[in-house]
Amino acid sequence: MGCWVAHQFKNDFYFDKINQSVIDTLASKWPEFSELSQSGLSDIVLGDKKIAGTSMFRSKNYLLYQASILVDLDLKLIQNLIQQPSKQPEYRANRKHEDFLIGLSGIVNVTPTQVASQLQLRLEEYLSKNLGEEMSQPQEKQFKNIFERVTRNNQTA
Repeated sequence: MGCWVAHQFKNDFYFDKINQSVIDTLASKWPEFSELSQSGLSDIVLGDKKIAGTSMFRSKNYLLYQASILVDLDLKLIQNLIQQPSKQPEYRANRKHEDFLIGLSGIVNVTPTQVASQLQLRLEEYLSKNLGEEMSQPQEKQFKNIFERVTRNNQTA
């Protein structure tokens, strides 16, 4: 999800508001998800279990937000393929993946397709509600710098 925002240096604020919009969108269909919250820098959690990791790309007033939402988990596969990270949020408390992660389908009977459909249907509504006046019009004078940065990143990848 990409949008134009009013402030250049309020990343914590934007993580809070956008993550809350994701939570509100999910909870509007599945009330069990109203218990979700944010922990660490930008994870979405249920209690002390992670259900989504998020990231943000910033270029002045343009914000590109990405969330990897866990729905159906194969914890055995994750444990076999992904090593314990060397850097981790404090709330993880050095727990193994199987003790740290939970998928949305572990909370309520839901599929990845249903989650994606709900986000497509209602996320914009909650972003408008939670970000309000923080959202701004596209800044055309910034387009060139964004495209150059993307091109540079693609060339080094």
